[in-house]
Amino acid sequence: MSSKQAFKDFKFKSSLLASILTRGLGLMVILVAIYNFTPSWHKPSSMILLPFGLLIAAVGCTLLLRGCDFEIFDGQFRFRRLFTWKSVPLESITVVRPGWIPGMHVRVDYAGKRYRLIVFPEDFKLHLYSPPVIEFLQDVCRKNAENSDPRL
Repeated sequence: MSSKQAFKDFKFKSSLLASILTRGLGLMVILVAIYNFTPSWHKPSSMILLPFGLLIAAVGCTLLLRGCDFEIFDGQFRFRRLFTWKSVPLESITVVRPGWIPGMHVRVDYAGKRYRLIVFPEDFKLHLYSPPVIEFLQDVCRKNAENSDPRL
């Protein structure tokens, strides 16, 4: 069986719970940053903590805006950040790696646009091994890197 046929045969759909937990975690981090690190004008020493609050809020915004639902079906990688689904071929996936924010970071380069996504393949289950969908995406990314033109 060819790799193109294997790409078309693999099917996966992320759960709604993983998406809700991702966005909820992002919103919670933002609220914690606002509540704990908002400077008080009565205490000028609280201004020292403002950069830490901004950094924590940036992490929360990243989780909130880059977290997405995703599915793999018929050789296409579909994702939805907020409302609309976008579909790209699996050949456009360029990076799949764990990041400093929880979840797997997926970078998609397609039609002159770059999408940076955070995906949770399962509902926050801890494993000693990668879930099959992550292994599949890493294999797709590796094959895409082998087939890409090194001059680009």
